[in-house]
Amino acid sequence: MAKFFITTAIHYVNGPPHIGHVYETIGADVLARHHRLRGDEVLFLTGTDEHGIKVQRKAAAEGVTPRALADRNSLKFQQAFDRLLISNDDFIRTTDRRHVRAVQRFWQAVETHGDIYDAKYEGWYCIQDENFVTEKEAKEIQEHPELGKTVEWQSEDAKFFRLSAFQGHVERLIEGQADFIRPENRRNEMVSSYLRPGLRDVCVSRTTLDWGIPVPNAPGHVVYVWFDALINYISAIGYGGDEEVFRRWWPADVHVIGKDIVKFHTALWPAMLHAAGLEPPRRVFGHGFLTVGGKKMGKTLGNVVDPLEIAARYGPEALRYGLLRENDFGGDGNYDADAIHTRYHSDLANGLGNLVNRTLSMLERYLYGCHHAQPELPEAETALLARFGALFARLDEMMDAFRFSQVLAEIWELIAALNKYIDDTKPWELAKAQKPDPRPRLHQIFATLAEGLRWTTAMVAPFLPDAAGKIWSVFHPGRPLEKWTFRQIAARGAIPDQTVLAKPPVLFPRVEKPSA
Repeated sequence: MAKFFITTAIHYVNGPPHIGHVYETIGADVLARHHRLRGDEVLFLTGTDEHGIKVQRKAAAEGVTPRALADRNSLKFQQAFDRLLISNDDFIRTTDRRHVRAVQRFWQAVETHGDIYDAKYEGWYCIQDENFVTEKEAKEIQEHPELGKTVEWQSEDAKFFRLSAFQGHVERLIEGQADFIRPENRRNEMVSSYLRPGLRDVCVSRTTLDWGIPVPNAPGHVVYVWFDALINYISAIGYGGDEEVFRRWWPADVHVIGKDIVKFHTALWPAMLHAAGLEPPRRVFGHGFLTVGGKKMGKTLGNVVDPLEIAARYGPEALRYGLLRENDFGGDGNYDADAIHTRYHSDLANGLGNLVNRTLSMLERYLYGCHHAQPELPEAETALLARFGALFARLDEMMDAFRFSQVLAEIWELIAALNKYIDDTKPWELAKAQKPDPRPRLHQIFATLAEGLRWTTAMVAPFLPDAAGKIWSVFHPGRPLEKWTFRQIAARGAIPDQTVLAKPPVLFPRVEKPSA
């Protein structure tokens, strides 16, 4: 059994989850679920990033401790992910004892390697990004208040990581491994904007705040939040605590992150790992940003979208489907409430839901709900089902490339084909005939529909896990979809002959459009 370790970035706890957080996490969840159906042993990790100046200041403004703020918002993320059907296997918090232990051990490994030194930091610091920035970057932030960022000049005694010493290592990794950074444009941006100008040493400790992990043997220093946060990917799998588990799962197969933090994950993180004697992750995927109604999302614009409000109105699967169908996951996208409403009714209710209802209702009406397995089917039906097999054969490649919108578009083409097949074969007219006996032909029609629906259900399950589970239970009661693999699902005739199928489940009830 192959192993598959997938992670999201850990989410900052200075505020509750918004639509951008869940976009990333839903994308990672879909791929994790797909790999489970492939028969892989999957570890899906997400979590919260809880240290740094933003959290310390936000807590002070609210009159609470940083830990209280972190506890409150970390719980909100966990509750949101549960509501949105996120199937993470672990949830790491950077305040966890296991993480603190791992960070301090990692620091000591890098320091022993000779790659941490003392110096004074003087320069600009972006509060929102928790990032040291150049004079040019600071000027851009100051000249563009619409970015919603601020910079401060800071001066403090600190410790630095010798990132510049790893220029060659990072270059060989990025330029020598074509799929290390995906999509391709992220790789090009990384090479032109960061590699070619040359990597600079990075300040990795702070002495002007105390909300952080103490640096070993350095009183007054706490670990810089990015050095701390990146280590979550290994602290969660046993680094510094359970080496057997760690060696089993590392390196990660893919880090799923926002495009703005690709530089940390593909330069700083591999250099840190190399300094500590560890392998880099196998792949980093930098997804695009979501706008809202075509505008940048922000509190000042009053357009921050609460994903739980959408889930409360349409159900979590409408949000999962709508976000990934409407947007190219690798590029920038847009959240549009009208599009979610339209997709819910046109694709989910009138497309998939209608197909399930029509098929099972007519099967019950004309054949008493009884499935009649067909060892052979006519040429037209065989050709129709071959289209499902053809998509099935390409599914792994498309999913691993995060081409979710394309996958969904092609699945819905097949759903439309099955609905058209019903319209063309007109089983309601056939059932009225007395001679010849219509039942053999009805058996063929409904066997074709059942087989097509099984394939559809399996392919759509990572996106719509609840709906897929309900449909699957009709065909295979007592054998939930989670117990199957794609190899088993692909076998024709998996529904036993003479199986009486249950009545159609209600999948996507009508929802009124909210008033403006």
